[in-house]
Order: sequence, then C-alpha cells, then structure tokens
Amino acid sequence: TVSVLYWLPMPLIGAVGARSTLREAMRKLSNIRVACGKGDAAGGQQQVQLTGDPFGDRLQWFKAHTNECREAINDRSQVTGSRTPEGRTEYVRADAQVLRSLDKMEQDLKALEKLVGESNDKYYQAEQKRQPAERIDAKRKIATERQTALKSAEGVFDQTKKLAKTSKEETLAASAASGRSKTRVRAAMETLRRASTQNVDVGATQTLQELENVGPGGAPYGEDPPTLENSEFRDQYLRIQQQKREIDRGLDRIGEAIANIRDKMITIGDELETQNRMLVDTQQRVADQTEQVRNLRKQVDMVLKKQAPMNMCINVFCFILLLALVGYFLVKFNVV
Repeated sequence: TVSVLYWLPMPLIGAVGARSTLREAMRKLSNIRVACGKGDAAGGQQQVQLTGDPFGDRLQWFKAHTNECREAINDRSQVTGSRTPEGRTEYVRADAQVLRSLDKMEQDLKALEKLVGESNDKYYQAEQKRQPAERIDAKRKIATERQTALKSAEGVFDQTKKLAKTSKEETLAASAASGRSKTRVRAAMETLRRASTQNVDVGATQTLQELENVGPGGAPYGEDPPTLENSEFRDQYLRIQQQKREIDRGLDRIGEAIANIRDKMITIGDELETQNRMLVDTQQRVADQTEQVRNLRKQVDMVLKKQAPMNMCINVFCFILLLALVGYFLVKFNVV
C-alpha cells in the first residue's frame, strides 16, 4: 500500500489535496484487489467497490450484508424441517448465519448514523462560521442525501429483520403441518368433537398398526409427502417473495443514493483541486513579487551606500554657502 502511494502524483499543498490523493489510492487499490481475484476462493463472495467516501463505502457494505442475510434466509428455509442429523446441523448453521448478517447490518446502521451526525455538524459549523454560500449548499446537500440514504437503509433493515422472523415462523409452521400425519389430525379433531358433546373419555381412535402404516407427511408409504410448495402454503411463499421484492427496491434506492453521493463528492473534489491549483499559482506569484521587491531594495541600499560620501560633501558645501550668504547680508546691511 505504501509503495503504491509513493507512485501516485502527490499534490503541491493542502490537506484537501492529500485526501483527494488518498481517495484515488483507495480506488486504485480496490481495482487491483478485484483484478487479482480477492474472495474467489471463498465461493464467489460479493465484491465491494470502495470509493474513498466513508459513507458510500459503509452503504456498500450494508448492501452486501443485506444480500448475504437474504441468501442465508433462503438457505435456512430450504433445510427447515429436515429430520436427519445433517439437516438439523445445516439448519442451525444457516440460522446462525442469519443472526450474524443481521448483527453486521445493525453495526453498519450505527456507523451510518455516526457519519450522518458528523455531516450535520459540519453543515451547522459552516453556517455559524458564515462560509461561502456554495460551500454551505454543498454541505447541506450532502447532509440531506446522507439522511435520506440512512432512512432508506433503516427501512431495509426493518424489512429484512421482519422477513427473517416471519420466514422462520412460517417455514417452521409449514414444516410441522407437512410432517404431521393427516390421519392423526383427523383423529384428534374427532376426539375434540366428541369431547365437546360428551363428558366421557373417548380414548384412542387409531390402533398402533394404523399409525405405523402412515408416512411422515400423512400419506401412506410409497407416496410423496406434501412439501412447502403445496397450495396451502402458497400464500406464505407469496408474502415472502413480496417482502423480498420490497427489500430489492430498497437496495436499489440505496444504490442510487450511493451513486449520487459519489458523483457529488467527485465534483466537489474536482472543484477543491482547482481551487488548490489557483492558490498555488497565487502563492507562487506572491513569492515572485516578494523576491523582486527584496532585490530592488537591495539595489537601492547599495546605491545609497555608494552615494553616502558625495552626500556628505554636498551637505558641507551647502552649509558653507549658507554661512557665506548670512555673512554677506549682515555686512551689507551694516548689522555687524
């Protein structure tokens, strides 16, 4: 990283130029990282394109963690209700991944809230210090857009959290319903009906042999048990898909906000670099004028130093002439 920074052209002066160079360095390092295939060995993980803007980068991470959480929810739904030890292990692992992804999203939201607070503070300080109107408008626009992006991210987080909870509850309920024997359900309903009309113990309604001949899904052995794609669970899947589409739209809005913020930051950076170049040119001109004035003063001092003896002679001659004139007038008017 340090060697790459040394290769990049450094600005002449100013912290703003240093930050611009750092953003450019981070962008180049990110491109190098992606080109080298970073993360390919991990199974095709998503690449986060860093821009150098802390808020934009954190939004990129939030979007990646949201997609990761959504994939973990899908994986958990696929292994829910498995009756094998391997399936239960996969379910526990997928559920833990969902919780980890939600925790990462919450940490991203806290970081975004902190950055939004810093942007608001900079905007208020610019107003109090009465900075130029252009800078105040630029900082106000950045603060407003970041606030909008934060609200959108909070909405996506709430929807994802709700989706994770709803998906877990509905898939567990669907799995329990699909795994329950239909003959047992009918027997239990018949027992409840009789118990509601008669105050007697009706006892068991099925024999052990009848229960053993029923498969795990309520169908006889040799037939396919009902799955989560049955019509009775179709509404649940439609609600889950609707929530996923809402999350996708929220992620698209976040992506658009990131693009707008990045474009405005690039524009502001270009303007600041232009101002830095103008300041450098002005300082160079001031330095040249100062050097010229210094040289001129040295020349004047040298001339005055060379003229010092002649000035002394002129002063003595003028003094003697003044005395002669005074004596002449005194003699002429008989004063002496």
